[in-house]
Amino acid sequence: DGSLAAIRNGAQLVARYTITNLDAAAAQSAFGGRQITRGRLSATGELGAEGRSQADLIASLRGRGTAALKGVGVSTKGGGRSVLSGVAGLLRSVNRLGAVLGGKSANGLADINGAYTINKGVVAFNDLTLVADLAKGSVRGIVDLPAWRISANGRLDLAQNLVTRLLL
Repeated sequence: DGSLAAIRNGAQLVARYTITNLDAAAAQSAFGGRQITRGRLSATGELGAEGRSQADLIASLRGRGTAALKGVGVSTKGGGRSVLSGVAGLLRSVNRLGAVLGGKSANGLADINGAYTINKGVVAFNDLTLVADLAKGSVRGIVDLPAWRISANGRLDLAQNLVTRLLL
């Protein structure tokens, strides 16, 4: 639910959302991506912004929320760009590494969970987690929407198999 109101300095937007069990492949495809092949997205959150233009609305964006992708699978090639493209690229890299190490995952699927906050158009995530057959990891970072900049870092711990035991 939400509202859009005219105010003295433009428009004011307030929104609360709940997404339950959305087909992640279909959602990515709707925005031009073709990398996610399966999975379900659930999310909740709230957003607010004020301004006279799209740039003002983005620069004033604030809010918070959580998201969970369950049973996400990726294509070996895929294409297009979408919000989920970065996630797909990370999962594809994990799957390729598993193939190189000879420990291909049983199903190649992963779960991704996390929370975010937004302040002045900057999305911060501090506890994004990935759990797959081949690895467990975490990522923290920011997406600065007004500046079109992403900065993130994380850690990926490989699951033990015969090859990783010999190498590590």
